[in-house]
Amino acid sequence: MIIVSDTYLDEARLRALIAASAGPDIAALIDRIFCSSDHRRSKHEGLFTDVLRLLDVSPTDLLHLGDNEAA
Repeated sequence: MIIVSDTYLDEARLRALIAASAGPDIAALIDRIFCSSDHRRSKHEGLFTDVLRLLDVSPTDLLHLGDNEAA
């Protein structure tokens, strides 16, 4: 499981917040976190391109669940 987030937080801080709010067992299920602040571009600007390249997968290999229907 991966998380792709448009955030000013870096991966370590976002992972810590997830662990603090959801618990360490849930946080342990997350394999990778990609933050726009670490990659210096948002999802809209191509962050998913970076994710696909770094994971060496095609878009058809992913299932995307979002929290903002309009986005």
